[in-house]
Amino acid sequence: MPGAGQLAQKRFAAGIFFGALFILSFVALAGAAVRWVFAYYRDMSRWMTSEGAMPPTPPFGPILWLLGFSMLIYVINLCDVYLAYLRECEKWGQKKLEEKLRSMLPAAVAVLAFSSLTRAETAGDALYRAILSNDVSAIAGIIEQEGT
Repeated sequence: MPGAGQLAQKRFAAGIFFGALFILSFVALAGAAVRWVFAYYRDMSRWMTSEGAMPPTPPFGPILWLLGFSMLIYVINLCDVYLAYLRECEKWGQKKLEEKLRSMLPAAVAVLAFSSLTRAETAGDALYRAILSNDVSAIAGIIEQEGT
Protein backbone atom coordinates (compact mmCIF):
# COMPACT_ATOMS: atom_id res chain seq x y z
CA MET A 1 0.00 0.00 0.00
CA PRO A 2 1.56 3.32 -0.99
CA GLY A 3 2.27 5.48 2.03
CA ALA A 4 3.05 2.56 4.34
CA GLY A 5 6.79 2.86 3.74
CA GLN A 6 6.76 6.55 4.58
CA LEU A 7 4.74 5.87 7.73
CA ALA A 8 7.27 3.18 8.74
CA GLN A 9 10.04 5.76 8.24
CA LYS A 10 8.08 8.15 10.49
CA ARG A 11 7.44 10.58 7.62
CA PHE A 12 3.76 11.00 8.33
CA ALA A 13 2.92 13.87 5.94
CA ALA A 14 4.39 12.03 2.94
CA GLY A 15 2.74 8.77 4.01
CA ILE A 16 -0.69 10.33 4.30
CA PHE A 17 -0.23 12.17 1.00
CA PHE A 18 0.79 9.08 -0.99
CA GLY A 19 -1.76 6.86 0.73
CA ALA A 20 -4.66 9.26 0.12
CA LEU A 21 -3.62 9.97 -3.47
CA PHE A 22 -3.36 6.27 -4.28
CA ILE A 23 -6.68 5.44 -2.62
CA LEU A 24 -8.41 8.23 -4.55
CA SER A 25 -6.90 7.13 -7.85
CA PHE A 26 -7.75 3.50 -7.14
CA VAL A 27 -11.36 4.39 -6.25
CA ALA A 28 -11.60 6.38 -9.49
CA LEU A 29 -10.17 3.40 -11.40
CA ALA A 30 -12.60 0.98 -9.77
CA GLY A 31 -15.50 3.34 -10.46
CA ALA A 32 -14.52 3.67 -14.12
CA ALA A 33 -14.19 -0.11 -14.44
CA VAL A 34 -17.61 -0.70 -12.86
CA ARG A 35 -19.21 1.93 -15.12
CA TRP A 36 -17.56 0.28 -18.15
CA VAL A 37 -18.86 -3.17 -17.17
CA PHE A 38 -22.39 -1.85 -16.58
CA ALA A 39 -22.34 0.03 -19.91
CA TYR A 40 -21.10 -3.08 -21.71
CA TYR A 41 -23.80 -5.34 -20.25
CA ARG A 42 -26.49 -2.69 -20.79
CA ASP A 43 -25.55 -2.44 -24.47
CA MET A 44 -25.34 -6.22 -24.84
CA SER A 45 -28.74 -6.77 -23.23
CA ARG A 46 -30.29 -4.16 -25.54
CA TRP A 47 -28.67 -5.81 -28.53
CA MET A 48 -29.90 -9.26 -27.49
CA THR A 49 -33.50 -8.00 -27.28
CA SER A 50 -33.41 -6.06 -30.55
CA GLU A 51 -32.80 -6.95 -34.17
CA GLY A 52 -30.22 -4.19 -34.81
CA ALA A 53 -26.50 -4.38 -35.34
CA MET A 54 -24.18 -5.10 -32.46
CA PRO A 55 -23.35 -1.86 -30.60
CA PRO A 56 -19.74 -0.73 -30.30
CA THR A 57 -17.82 -1.62 -27.18
CA PRO A 58 -17.69 1.25 -24.66
CA PRO A 59 -14.37 3.14 -24.74
CA PHE A 60 -11.67 1.58 -22.60
CA GLY A 61 -9.28 4.58 -22.67
CA PRO A 62 -10.36 6.25 -19.40
CA ILE A 63 -9.73 3.03 -17.50
CA LEU A 64 -6.23 2.74 -18.97
CA TRP A 65 -5.40 6.36 -18.11
CA LEU A 66 -6.52 5.86 -14.51
CA LEU A 67 -4.59 2.59 -14.31
CA GLY A 68 -1.47 4.34 -15.62
CA PHE A 69 -1.92 7.17 -13.11
CA SER A 70 -2.28 4.67 -10.24
CA MET A 71 0.84 2.82 -11.38
CA LEU A 72 2.76 6.10 -11.64
CA ILE A 73 1.81 7.02 -8.08
CA TYR A 74 2.93 3.58 -6.92
CA VAL A 75 6.33 3.83 -8.67
CA ILE A 76 6.95 7.39 -7.41
CA ASN A 77 6.06 6.19 -3.92
CA LEU A 78 8.60 3.35 -4.14
CA CYS A 79 11.30 5.74 -5.38
CA ASP A 80 10.54 8.16 -2.54
CA VAL A 81 10.83 5.42 0.09
CA TYR A 82 14.08 4.11 -1.43
CA LEU A 83 15.69 7.57 -1.63
CA ALA A 84 14.73 8.31 1.98
CA TYR A 85 16.25 4.96 2.97
CA LEU A 86 19.50 5.84 1.16
CA ARG A 87 19.64 9.22 2.93
CA GLU A 88 19.16 7.47 6.27
CA CYS A 89 21.91 4.94 5.44
CA GLU A 90 24.25 7.77 4.50
CA LYS A 91 23.64 9.52 7.84
CA TRP A 92 24.16 6.25 9.71
CA GLY A 93 27.39 5.54 7.79
CA GLN A 94 28.77 9.01 8.48
CA LYS A 95 27.98 8.63 12.18
CA LYS A 96 29.72 5.23 12.32
CA LEU A 97 32.76 6.60 10.44
CA GLU A 98 33.06 9.55 12.84
CA GLU A 99 32.86 7.19 15.83
CA LYS A 100 35.54 4.95 14.31
CA LEU A 101 37.84 7.89 13.57
CA ARG A 102 37.37 9.26 17.10
CA SER A 103 38.28 5.88 18.57
CA MET A 104 41.37 5.63 16.33
CA LEU A 105 42.60 9.19 16.96
CA PRO A 106 44.80 8.50 20.02
CA ALA A 107 46.50 5.56 18.30
CA ALA A 108 47.05 7.58 15.12
CA VAL A 109 48.58 10.47 17.08
CA ALA A 110 50.88 8.05 18.91
CA VAL A 111 52.01 6.38 15.68
CA LEU A 112 52.68 9.71 13.99
CA ALA A 113 54.56 11.06 17.01
CA PHE A 114 56.69 7.93 17.27
CA SER A 115 57.46 7.89 13.56
CA SER A 116 58.48 11.56 13.61
CA LEU A 117 60.82 10.92 16.55
CA THR A 118 62.52 7.89 15.08
CA ARG A 119 62.72 8.99 11.47
CA ALA A 120 65.41 11.45 10.55
CA GLU A 121 66.16 12.31 6.99
CA THR A 122 69.31 10.63 5.78
CA ALA A 123 71.64 11.84 3.10
CA GLY A 124 70.27 9.13 0.84
CA ASP A 125 66.76 10.60 1.10
CA ALA A 126 68.02 14.09 0.32
CA LEU A 127 70.07 12.76 -2.60
CA TYR A 128 67.04 10.88 -3.93
CA ARG A 129 64.88 14.02 -3.80
CA ALA A 130 67.61 16.06 -5.47
CA ILE A 131 67.94 13.50 -8.26
CA LEU A 132 64.16 13.48 -8.79
CA SER A 133 64.05 17.26 -8.99
CA ASN A 134 67.08 17.28 -11.30
CA ASP A 135 68.85 19.81 -9.05
CA VAL A 136 72.53 19.42 -10.02
CA SER A 137 73.86 21.89 -7.45
CA ALA A 138 72.04 20.08 -4.61
CA ILE A 139 73.40 16.74 -5.84
CA ALA A 140 76.92 18.13 -5.92
CA GLY A 141 76.51 19.62 -2.42
CA ILE A 142 75.27 16.34 -0.93
CA ILE A 143 78.09 14.36 -2.53
CA GLU A 144 80.63 16.89 -1.28
CA GLN A 145 79.21 16.78 2.29
CA GLU A 146 79.17 13.00 2.42
CA GLY A 147 82.60 12.70 0.93
CA THR A 148 84.26 14.66 3.72
